[in-house]
Formats: sequence, structure tokens, C-alpha cells
Amino acid sequence: MSLPKQLALLVSVVAPAIWFSGLIHSGQYELSVEQLLFGTALTFPICLIAFGVNDVYDYTSDSQNRRKTSRWTDGTALDQHHHRCVLLAAKVSTALVILITFPSWKKSPELFTCIMAVLALLWAYSSPPFRLKERPVLDSLSNGALCWLFWACGYISDGNAIFVSSVPASKSGWLILLYGSALHSMAAMVDVDADAFAEYRTIATVYGEKFSAMFSLTCFLLASFMINPWSEVSMAIYAGVFTTFFLVFMPRAKYILTRAAFLGSYAGAIVWTAKKLCGIMRGQNVVGTW
Repeated sequence: MSLPKQLALLVSVVAPAIWFSGLIHSGQYELSVEQLLFGTALTFPICLIAFGVNDVYDYTSDSQNRRKTSRWTDGTALDQHHHRCVLLAAKVSTALVILITFPSWKKSPELFTCIMAVLALLWAYSSPPFRLKERPVLDSLSNGALCWLFWACGYISDGNAIFVSSVPASKSGWLILLYGSALHSMAAMVDVDADAFAEYRTIATVYGEKFSAMFSLTCFLLASFMINPWSEVSMAIYAGVFTTFFLVFMPRAKYILTRAAFLGSYAGAIVWTAKKLCGIMRGQNVVGTW
């Protein structure tokens, strides 16, 4: 495979991280070189580990998954011929993340703990021998924990403590964890047939689609108490609440409803990020809750 095609392949398995939201909640806008490097590490390199490793070890399920037909939203099954390339790139990225983030975490034991926890959990989630993805309920919670760790990396990059004392910051972190867990449970519900074919033990294959929908609904409801009801992100939260409520009683509509929830998440995140960036450029105080 040529180098351009290899790079295109790697780009196809990555997605943006949520480090920026944690940074915003920390109140630090003037980035140092160390923070810029840290933020760079939490985009392409670390997302390559997250999605690349998962695509390799989920091939059996992905190849049977009707959701994996839209590259721009859900991605596609990663051809077996590319598995070795992606795994090698993920291992290199792991070392690269540690190296790039060194200027930041060498002065902060908390930040070092967070970044190492992210890397360990990313590999443990998808790959043997732990493969948390096949440990029901823990699969969704570990996904939420990963989202929280991404947020925490941004939040403490300015010297804030991991276990924040302020109520607004604490709520922001909890919202990230609950939202990540809810979306994972929804995806597991949609993927139940493909995962059952591959004999994967997920929250949906073990406890059923209705349980997955109810777990997701519970997470969304709890998250709704952590947010300003008139904020941009609240659109995604409330969309998740209504979507999962209907999924409990209408599981056959899971493909359409889940797609709507995920697209709502993308839209809410884009609007929120754009508004925060515009506020920063205008010199406004954009710190606070969602």
C-alpha cells in the first residue's frame, strides 16, 4: 500500500477528542507551547489508538453490522489486510502521545496519571486480555470514563486538581461521563445483532435491547440535571432523553432514532465549540457550565 493510501486509511479511523471542553471549563485560554502539544496529542494520535485498535478487534462484528455502511458518521469495517498496519500505527501513537505530552505532565503528577490512565483504558477497552468491551455494563461505563479522562486532561492542564471542588466544574465532568456511557449503550443496542453473531458479550447481547435503552435513558436523565436547560449542549441531552424513551418501547426504530441522537450530538458539540471560540476571540468570559 502506498504512503498516501496508508495515511488516508489512518485518517479514516480517527475522530476529534473532547479535550477542548475541559480546557474551556478550566478558564485557561492563552495556550502555552506545552499545552498546544498536549492538545495535539489528544487529537489524531490518541484517537488513532481509540478507534484503530477497536476496529481491528471488532472486525467480526463490524463486517456484519449494517450501521458500518456510512463512513462519515459510523465508519466502515476495517479490512483485515490493514489490521497489522493500524495496530502498528496505534503502538507508535502510544509512544508518541507519551513523548509529546512529556513537557506538560513532567510538572504535574495529576496530568501524568490522567494521560497514562487514558492510554491504559483505551487498550484495555478493545484488546485482549481485558477487553472491557465484552464486560456488560462496565463496557458502557468504561467508555464514559474515557470521555471523562479526556475532559479531565483539558481541565487540569492549567494546574486545577483532578477532583474539583467547585460545583459547576464537577457537574461538567459528570455530564461527560454520563453522556459517554449513554451513547455507548445506545450504540450497543444498535449493534446487538452483529455482536451476537460475533458472540461478543455486551450490555445489549447479555441483558437485552430494552435494558440497554433503559440504561441509556437513565444516564441521559441524570445528565440533564448537570446542564443549563437553555445551553446548546442541552439540545443533545434532551434529544437523547426523548430518543431513548421511545427506544424502550420501539426497539425496531433503533437505527433511525440512534442516528438522530448521534447527529444531534455532533450538531450540539459544533455549535457549542463555535460559540466558545467566538466568545474567546471577543474577549468574553466563557468559563462555566455547559
